[in-house]
Amino acid sequence: MEGKAVRDLLEKVNFTNRKYDEIAEITGERFNIFNILKVERSEVHTHSAILGELLDVNGSHGQKDVFLNLFIEYLINEKKIKPPFDNFDSKKSKTTIEKHIGLIDEKKERGGRIDIIIEANKSAIIIENKIDACDQ
Repeated sequence: MEGKAVRDLLEKVNFTNRKYDEIAEITGERFNIFNILKVERSEVHTHSAILGELLDVNGSHGQKDVFLNLFIEYLINEKKIKPPFDNFDSKKSKTTIEKHIGLIDEKKERGGRIDIIIEANKSAIIIENKIDACDQ
């Protein structure tokens, strides 16, 4: 690339970054309650607990299966799970946080804990909650 083309590209990138910063400032995108409480690295006692509570049909939020159904709809729309997901009765689901699935073997291929598992009608949604990991 020639010098002018590189400068033009860098100016466009700089402009775009400034616009994203402005949008983040206006929308409050940088607000993070976990950072404020200094628990941003605590998966089990904060992240999994909050997510599990929101996805639990018997959660203290009192919304029954509203959040769980929105989550399932999101998963289907983003093609993270394949429809039909009809056999999953969200109203009768059971959410467990840190479910023990056996002792961890030497090769670390079996056992351990599932961060969040939501079970209904012989189906399950399993969530492995990893901070800083990309969606998988």
